[in-house]
Amino acid sequence: MREHFALKFVIYLITLLGLLLYGNSLDNKKIPIQHIFGAVHQSYKGLLTSARQVGKILIWTAIAGAVLLLAVFSYERSRVLLGEAVSGRTFCLMSSIFTIELLVGYFLFGIPLLVFSKIELLIRTVHKKKLSYRFFISSYILSVYAFFLWYAKDAMIACGKVVLAGLLVSYLLNMTMLIHISMEPLVCCRCRYGKGNTMEQKYPLKTVLSGALFLILMIVLNLYLGVEMIALLFENAYVYVGTANEVSSLDLLYYTVISFTTIGYGEIVPQRLESKIMALVIAYTSVMCLVIFVSSVLAIKNEPL
Repeated sequence: MREHFALKFVIYLITLLGLLLYGNSLDNKKIPIQHIFGAVHQSYKGLLTSARQVGKILIWTAIAGAVLLLAVFSYERSRVLLGEAVSGRTFCLMSSIFTIELLVGYFLFGIPLLVFSKIELLIRTVHKKKLSYRFFISSYILSVYAFFLWYAKDAMIACGKVVLAGLLVSYLLNMTMLIHISMEPLVCCRCRYGKGNTMEQKYPLKTVLSGALFLILMIVLNLYLGVEMIALLFENAYVYVGTANEVSSLDLLYYTVISFTTIGYGEIVPQRLESKIMALVIAYTSVMCLVIFVSSVLAIKNEPL
């Protein structure tokens, strides 16, 4: 028993020392919160100014719909948590939940939007592609679908074909954006020779690769939602090999990530034509993302000045 205590003490001590050494290795730089708020605000403002009049109306409509959805969700969560009718406590809890959700959503959309706006400044040809506008459309579709898939799964099943069409639109947007920001730097001089004080001029490689990483995460989410919808719409679309266990949503997320990384352990197998087609899409997408990502690294590699 004492030997185990001594070994546990050594393990805890080594872990603590490792954390301290890691913290000491980081640059002691304060995060400029006000600057981040301002930059994110400018990215939203730039999205609205770059869109046409119809686009502005659609963007404001989408934002208003998302805010209304969050308000309804906050109200229902507040009543469930407190277990009572409408009261002052319910209103206070609803306000707190709603404020947190707004802040999370503001930065969850704003930070990637900021990165893509910097890429538009960095690569002039991408600006014509309206990269930020396309990101807003795709991320809005995916976030709303993910929310309803968690909160109102029956509604998603009832609108199954429409949801699959929306996921296809989001997939095409994500893949075209990834191709644009990865291939266009080949003709961008500033991507090769970063100069200046602004982020897109000083860190061109980091800026473009950050956008590519955000898009890869969105593509994985896009594929997972497609797998989840196929599993909901078609019975026994995915099954465990050799067991009668039911495939859960977490299992489908695991299957999507494992298939996307081309590991594929094979314990979850697509059985229907629809799920097999989805498996082919995942395999094709993973190869394309790997090729595009590697080519972007080689294309925008900084040269020593």
